[in-house]
Amino acid sequence: MVYKMNESIIVIQAEATKPNDTNVVFWSHDRGTAKLRMKLVRKNGIPQSLPEGTTVPIRLIFKSATAEDGYGKHDYLATIEDRVNGIVSIVLEDNILGYVGKVEGSVYIDFPDDRSLDTAGRFTFDIKRSPIDDSTPELEDYYFNGFSQTIDKIEKILADGKQEIDQKIAESETQIDAKLKDTNDKITKANQDVATLNTNIDKANDRIDQTNQQIGDLGKLKKTYSNSIDFGGYDYSGNPNIAPNVGFNDFYNNGSQTGYTAKDGVDHIAVTRTADAPPAGKLLNLRTLLPNKTYSLSVDIWADMEVPSGAISCNIRLREGTEVRSVWALINKPVGTNRTTYSVTFTTAANFVTTEESRISLWFNDSAGACTGYLGYNIKIEEGSTATPYQPNLLDAPYYLSKVALGEDIADPTVKFPVKSSGAEIYTGTMTEPFVVGETYTVTLKGTKPADKNFRLFNPGIAGYGNLSPVEGVTDVWSLTVTVDKVAADPRIAAINQTPTDNPGACQIDWLKIEKGNTRTPNISEYKYFGEGLKDSNNPNDYSWDVTPEYTEKGLNDSVSLTEPQSVDGTKNFLETPMVNQIPVLVDNALPFEAWYGTGKELTKIPNKARLVIGDEIATIGKQQNRAMRESPLVWNSGRWEAEVVRDCTLLIEGLARLQFGGSSSGKYAYLIFYRDDEETNQIGYAGGTGDSTNVLQWKHGIHFSRIFEAKAGSMFSIAYEGEESKTVDFAQINTLHIMEIES
Repeated sequence: MVYKMNESIIVIQAEATKPNDTNVVFWSHDRGTAKLRMKLVRKNGIPQSLPEGTTVPIRLIFKSATAEDGYGKHDYLATIEDRVNGIVSIVLEDNILGYVGKVEGSVYIDFPDDRSLDTAGRFTFDIKRSPIDDSTPELEDYYFNGFSQTIDKIEKILADGKQEIDQKIAESETQIDAKLKDTNDKITKANQDVATLNTNIDKANDRIDQTNQQIGDLGKLKKTYSNSIDFGGYDYSGNPNIAPNVGFNDFYNNGSQTGYTAKDGVDHIAVTRTADAPPAGKLLNLRTLLPNKTYSLSVDIWADMEVPSGAISCNIRLREGTEVRSVWALINKPVGTNRTTYSVTFTTAANFVTTEESRISLWFNDSAGACTGYLGYNIKIEEGSTATPYQPNLLDAPYYLSKVALGEDIADPTVKFPVKSSGAEIYTGTMTEPFVVGETYTVTLKGTKPADKNFRLFNPGIAGYGNLSPVEGVTDVWSLTVTVDKVAADPRIAAINQTPTDNPGACQIDWLKIEKGNTRTPNISEYKYFGEGLKDSNNPNDYSWDVTPEYTEKGLNDSVSLTEPQSVDGTKNFLETPMVNQIPVLVDNALPFEAWYGTGKELTKIPNKARLVIGDEIATIGKQQNRAMRESPLVWNSGRWEAEVVRDCTLLIEGLARLQFGGSSSGKYAYLIFYRDDEETNQIGYAGGTGDSTNVLQWKHGIHFSRIFEAKAGSMFSIAYEGEESKTVDFAQINTLHIMEIES
């Protein structure tokens, strides 16, 4: 598309300034091609970023004899061409090109959190008449463009009708009546056109209202909660993981074993077998699946040497009724030295036994010989037939991720757990609130029972409210949501029995929670963290995280004694600035910038001088102390691997990086270097590293890095890996980063 375009810079500032004369002249014949393009910048010259949900209205005003106050107004919603650099544009509508004279424009910004500002940026341009348009009417006749066609049609029909009546009035009354009827028919048709137009306008307004509601919803921050924000650098674009988060201590032997030794390899279990050892394996219990569902299992398996087909295998064993079915993720395939993911899809039967362990087995046959086999802890089970990248189980410890706040537990607070029973009655307690007819309750417990029994909820004196069902994705957790239709003599009593009651078996309840409503929430005292984001997402990295007030209050209660003498440091929140002899003794100056950043993007096979990526900001000293804080002196690029220094300052930058090496592809040393330029020729200096004088680097290394340096406005900052020229790092990632401005 060809445009006649002007580019201007609009400065956001508080000071009033004269309108910027752009010296632009658009002509009446520039229909659909007259484009105004503007770059919004702050007073210091830094581009004003425009996050998702931000709109930029632009108003144009011009002299008009018929408009109220003598000025016509045209409002535009600018097109945002570049959100990062603050570039917006409008294309003039055809009707304003009928105006001849000077036009003044003003620019505004409406943010998604209900904040807005007048940029104070004013600009002018001129519109002139193109010679070819010398007969084009000026703006006054176009002012109601969009409605004028129907009105003009009516006026023309009326005029034509009147003229015909004047011409024929002397001829005959019959002809006059006929013409009047014809004219009236045309007027009726025109009125129908107006009614149709109004109906269409109403429909359009309804759609606009719906769109505005959707836009309003987008501006509302979405909340989520978690007890840990160590989400790692995992890909959360796939399906949730419903396998438990496992470690070395979760594995066990399939009976007594000789010739096998197991070790914890940080992110995997390593099982070493002697040449003469009998066939055996390692087992891992799972109790997180449900009947009649399709799942995909993914496991990482490799060895310290090439082993033949069938030497090492892996399966998941499912108990269905009295039978056990094996589903093989790895069978009759050779296993190599590279870590490899194996996947299989299966569907549980209707008689799948949820109370019996579904076991994952890593098995060694005779043909394995003397070798070491590895099974990664990153085991994933997900719903559906498509395997997606690994992510931890966020429903389980340590996360307990939820999009709703904790529900109040109204179960008996005096009952001590665990509760064990081999009788029909397992648990009885007096709730803090009674069951109420018509109200909905959710009961959740963690416990074990015989496979042929149910956990059933009672208000003793009437029939049970229902059986608890297993909760997918968490081990030994059972839940029931019920709307109460009747209550017993004492509606405060809640009981859990095992049913059927004949031949009761050993049962245990580790904890029980009763909540009002239809939502189950974790059995924890409080959430440590809450996250806020612009969109409803299952990816925890789409949220900005902070400490919950409840967790902060609990920490204070745990550290302050209510009965013993104790000195406690603290602050006083003065309603007014304290003064001595009319001189302020406390001034709330802005704090120097200080922030903490989460895990950055994981990079693979990076060469010498590759730059590492920082994570999102998760906390600042200003938010923690509820104080004003200076803006960051570093403005990061969109890839978050380089920042521009926007003011002179002294900085402490420190953190922890993970570098993982693959032996032959790695060198003998790896350093982290701070740079102050794009070309990586001007070093700030060495910040951290590792090395070996004789051997190449292998496995994971946690690299602490730290340096204090002076940064000048206009320079750049980046963190780069440096090693041997022809060598690479298999995986590199910044785990944590702390940036603090230091005042002299």
